Amino acid sequence: MKRYVLTAEAQLDLRQIRDHVVDTGGVRASRYVVAAIVSGFRAVARMPGQGHRREDLTKRDELRFWSVFSYLIVYRIDREPITSRSKSRLAGVYSGSEARRGKGVSL
Repeated sequence: MKRYVLTAEAQLDLRQIRDHVVDTGGVRASRYVVAAIVSGFRAVARMPGQGHRREDLTKRDELRFWSVFSYLIVYRIDREPITSRSKSRLAGVYSGSEARRGKGVSL
């Protein structure tokens, strides 16, 4: 299986999503949402070109967006692997409303 690396910002985003869902929906819902997002990380690591561009959010051709529930995984397809194993650098996880407000999309 191909691996992925989360930026520090993406790790923080994931913790904040987890905490928010725990507060609003409970531990079980939080585990479900985080597991789905991690599955999204794995999916884009396997095939980094998947996802879609969001010209409404950025003009940068190297950024791709992958939706998981109301969250967007934002990642770059132009980075070289960090190690000899194939890795996809994941740049961030944002709610749809945060992305529309421009949070973190400039990567």
